[in-house]
Amino acid sequence: MVVATLIAAMAFQAGLSPPGGLLQQDFEEQEAGKSIIGYQEPFLYKAFWIPNTLSFVASLSIIFLLVSGLPTKRRVVLWILTATMWVTITSTTFAYLYALNIISPFDKGMITVLNSSLYAWMGVLGIVFLGHTCRFVIWIIRKVRKCRKQAQAQAHDQDQAQDQV
Repeated sequence: MVVATLIAAMAFQAGLSPPGGLLQQDFEEQEAGKSIIGYQEPFLYKAFWIPNTLSFVASLSIIFLLVSGLPTKRRVVLWILTATMWVTITSTTFAYLYALNIISPFDKGMITVLNSSLYAWMGVLGIVFLGHTCRFVIWIIRKVRKCRKQAQAQAHDQDQAQDQV
């Protein structure tokens, strides 16, 4: 919950103080208090704004789920919390990379660092996702086997009950 709270605070602040700053006074058709980058580079601003908002909403969702009293000992609840945290952290990563893209001068070294960071993050995320997917599949297989054994035991008990009659 501490991590979700910190991410929510960070995303909130990044939304109120976007990279590149805010206009201090009206200028032509641009309103004071609006994002400078929003006017100059609308695509980059939207590319930053979307993951930042997703990070904010996902972290608030985690906080809400934790304080709402859901039983966190259930696997399904933990899986939902884990998946939401992945969304939160990944969105924060993308918002950070886009913010760097907005405020940093472009040169070959900067592009290399951004691309390497992105690929490294996606690789780590893929490995962790693959590990959790394998654990989930194994859990499902065990549940199916357990249900089959119970069904077979019930059928066997019914057959024995009919044989006694």
